[in-house]
Amino acid sequence: MDYIKEAENYLQHYRDMKRAVTNAEREIRKIVGRTAPGTLQAVQMDITGVRSSKEGNTQSDMYQLQEWLKIRKENRKEIEHIANILQEISDEEKEPYRELLEYWYVERLKVLEICEKMNLGKSAVYEKKDKALQKFATALFGIRVVKMI
Repeated sequence: MDYIKEAENYLQHYRDMKRAVTNAEREIRKIVGRTAPGTLQAVQMDITGVRSSKEGNTQSDMYQLQEWLKIRKENRKEIEHIANILQEISDEEKEPYRELLEYWYVERLKVLEICEKMNLGKSAVYEKKDKALQKFATALFGIRVVKMI
């Protein structure tokens, strides 16, 4: 297993995980809005009892709500885990590793844009990115990365 590539995967999908949380929250709001009690509208009495013009499948809605809540929770947990690792490696070395990795993998800025933002030369950006990625991978996967390096 190439742990550096796996670490890059985590960072590349970090932004997508944040989007997944936003999408889950939107779906949760839709379901809650659809199933929440509202004002009484057209009601028709017949032999079977009261019928409303609003259709819905409560069991299906509850299952979907439960799934969206689970998706949101899992993604939030992973986002927090990655954010903590990024912060730890930056604090530990007193280097802006977090910013560099976020510019590179999350915001997907071009090297020259990163150079400008961080006031670094091109070769320094590449060197720091590689070092930051190794530190991130080590913090994520542990001793296996150290043995590989």
